Amino acid sequence: MVDEEQIKEFNSELSGLNAKFGRIKFPGKKSLVWYKNHWLDLGIREFPSDIQELKEINITMGNDEYESTGFVITNIDTQEKCLIFQSQT
Repeated sequence: MVDEEQIKEFNSELSGLNAKFGRIKFPGKKSLVWYKNHWLDLGIREFPSDIQELKEINITMGNDEYESTGFVITNIDTQEKCLIFQSQT
């Protein structure tokens, strides 16, 4: 019988392999920010086909308006990352 601790350890190993694959596919990068249609499922080992340099993400909404969008942040570094998002009004 597989217990929760074994599953957690296995998932951690898979994440490490996934990050290693990302570093091979995108050498010199530590993280990737990319677009994927937010209505489509995201595979656990899915990467963008290519990347471009990204300086910022701007999402603009009109007054009293609802907008829906999505983007993916993939950490392929060997270290954890803490990201902070701020709203500008």
